Amino acid sequence: MQKQTTQTQKVNAISYSITIACLALALLFALGYIFGKLLYYLGF
Repeated sequence: MQKQTTQTQKVNAISYSITIACLALALLFALGYIFGKLLYYLGF
């Protein structure tokens, strides 16, 4: 029973970190896109 709980916690931690990583990548991509649009608009 204890092993099952530890395994579940491990899986939850892994999926949580994957979610955080995906959100961070999406945020970086959005920021890069906005910054690129801004530079293009300003004429650089």
